[in-house]
Amino acid sequence: MAKKLNYNIPNGATFALASGFGAETNITSISNASEAVVKLTAADATIKAGDFVQIFSAWTNLDAYVAKVKAVDATANTVTLAEVDTSNTDIFPAGGGAGTIRRISGWTDLPYITTIANAGNEQQTTSFQAIQMEQARNLNTFKSAASQTFTMTHNATDPIRKTLEALDASQDITAYKMYNKNSKETRVYGCQVSFNTLPATAVNEVETCQLVLNLQSKMKIYSAAA
Repeated sequence: MAKKLNYNIPNGATFALASGFGAETNITSISNASEAVVKLTAADATIKAGDFVQIFSAWTNLDAYVAKVKAVDATANTVTLAEVDTSNTDIFPAGGGAGTIRRISGWTDLPYITTIANAGNEQQTTSFQAIQMEQARNLNTFKSAASQTFTMTHNATDPIRKTLEALDASQDITAYKMYNKNSKETRVYGCQVSFNTLPATAVNEVETCQLVLNLQSKMKIYSAAA
């Protein structure tokens, strides 16, 4: 087997937004574990191992989170989330996590993407200096909100366009997925959509539109082995 490179290019990657969701099922609690076990109020027969689901949780660090299902126990009414570590009880208080879970029932491909620009997710600081100190210190506070802006080809008949317009109007939280075939990584997150329907037009250039996805959760990256 060929050795995997320690660097990658995005050429040939695919991009998609959720095209549908299953019914929401209530969550009683989520375990503190290296791979979180979600306890449901009732079995959800539609959720299977390998599916992607979206969690809305009282744990703010897991709210709107998109994750892959590792296992389902219909007898115990539990769903195990692959590689979702909730073992730190300072961040995820024991016995908490109540909310809802929904299965992502399908994905719709985004059209030709020419560029993706990242914004935000930058460390913010506050400066502190005591009288005894001759030099101030910067202390980390929070990271700014994150977004990705996609420049994509304009096509009024593309199937994704009505979905983007509807999500822009409703501001409902949805899910995004990217697969980079070179790194063999799947990247997912919860987001809100802002879609500029006005095409950018210039002579001898392909017309494009801009799509902004404002992240509502952290990005989760799964390797092909996950």
